[in-house]
Amino acid sequence: MRVLSALLLLALLLTSLLACSKTPPAPCEHVDENNDLVCDTCGSSLPPAPACTAHADANADLSCDVCGAFVDESVAGWLLDGVPTYRGGTLANALYLAGQGVDATQLPENENTLQTVSGTTAEEFEAYLAKLGLAGYQREFYRTADTNLFASYVKDEIRVYAYYMSRTGEVRVVKEYVKNSASLSDFGYDYEKKNGDQTVLYQFALAMNDETHAKPDFKDNGMLYILKLSDNSVVIIDGANSIQMTNDRRDELMQMLWEITGSEEGDTVRVAAWYITHAHGDHYGGFLRFTWKYAKYIDLERVCFAFPSLNSSNEAFSTGSGADGYRQIIQIVTESYADDAPAFLRLHTGQTFSLADVNFEVLQTHEDLSDPVTAASLITNYNDSSSVLRLSVDGESFLFLGDALERRAMPKLMANWSGEHLRSDGVQLAHHVMNDLSPLYHVVCATVLFVPQSQYGIAQTAGRIAVFEAAKAHARADMIFLQNEQTVGIAVVNGRWEKVYSVPYTY
Repeated sequence: MRVLSALLLLALLLTSLLACSKTPPAPCEHVDENNDLVCDTCGSSLPPAPACTAHADANADLSCDVCGAFVDESVAGWLLDGVPTYRGGTLANALYLAGQGVDATQLPENENTLQTVSGTTAEEFEAYLAKLGLAGYQREFYRTADTNLFASYVKDEIRVYAYYMSRTGEVRVVKEYVKNSASLSDFGYDYEKKNGDQTVLYQFALAMNDETHAKPDFKDNGMLYILKLSDNSVVIIDGANSIQMTNDRRDELMQMLWEITGSEEGDTVRVAAWYITHAHGDHYGGFLRFTWKYAKYIDLERVCFAFPSLNSSNEAFSTGSGADGYRQIIQIVTESYADDAPAFLRLHTGQTFSLADVNFEVLQTHEDLSDPVTAASLITNYNDSSSVLRLSVDGESFLFLGDALERRAMPKLMANWSGEHLRSDGVQLAHHVMNDLSPLYHVVCATVLFVPQSQYGIAQTAGRIAVFEAAKAHARADMIFLQNEQTVGIAVVNGRWEKVYSVPYTY
């Protein structure tokens, strides 16, 4: 009898245990540690991410212990929705609209946004990067340079690009949509140089309003550089003024591209990238006119720039020639190359990437010139939105300044980077020698000068003459090239830049 009672008791116990696996009793608190939407205790199916009245995050992994939802502590003033908060320093009290890419619609909901943190430290910045990792973001890029720190993380459709500038104690965190820009690793590519391969940087001659070559319709500005990579593709830097790109001149440019890439007339030329410093007409208009005629011979693989937002309230960005230029560039890229759309990279300070054998480093964009407290842009002249980029090949460097001015762009560049880091072997003189960047030229100490101006244009004011003399103080006499005189090509020979190509410009 006792044995029978014990067996009955055991049967009742087993029945009770099995019942939980079928229909959980009310007291069962669901646990789903492996996030398979099945209760670890009773095996019941669970709804995805059930609502929590109070998230619990006992292990500080930024994931709710109950529902698995993203959990982050609240920081007053943090405005980048859906992005982990930054702890430390002082947050800007608004977001800066950082711009988009080559999407023709430029919808506000696709806008990249930026929040600045001032008065912060490298330790706080590194803690933030660790936090991004805990929140499920995957690191794409990390770099230290000149005591500054740069990183890129991605999760789903969001990329977070963050950078810390040690000398100013400022961090900028950019929330960017992955669809708006390629990753650095996807954008760049490597090529192993072979015997006989040569990388050449050309300054393409442009007509100017020169006293000895009077062309009243031509302006004393414009900029067009061509970098022929060792794999015989080219990088176009800016693109000249449309009025300078006459019918004859664009024919000559196409012939030159075939020549320097070792191609036959009628072949397709690989343009590995088109980089535009800023969207003023004298820096892209000529290449647009060229493209209208010769797009069928050009394989445009990549485009990169950092233009200010067309949705900005800053009239220097949203209206005028810069905004119109941005729209025209979008149009030519999306329409002329619609069949095989080029990859696009939105530039941010601190990025580096390689194209074939050449390394590119972004030293400044308009994002650096947003006020760290109000987030308003400090730029009042669109020229100051010029990105500053440096290329390096075979141990020598060359700095491109676009039209950076002395009021905003130059002081910020010199505040963010040490003089030693800014040193470069060659430099493109900014804004056609019209503005005084002498302090920067004395830091850069370049021995090679590309001068997008004529001697006549320089001689118009004492200020221009003084700026030109300041840059010349560090240059070799045989390596100063004015853009109206010749198309010149330089390459690294025996460890330094040397002229290897020259075609005089005839009016």
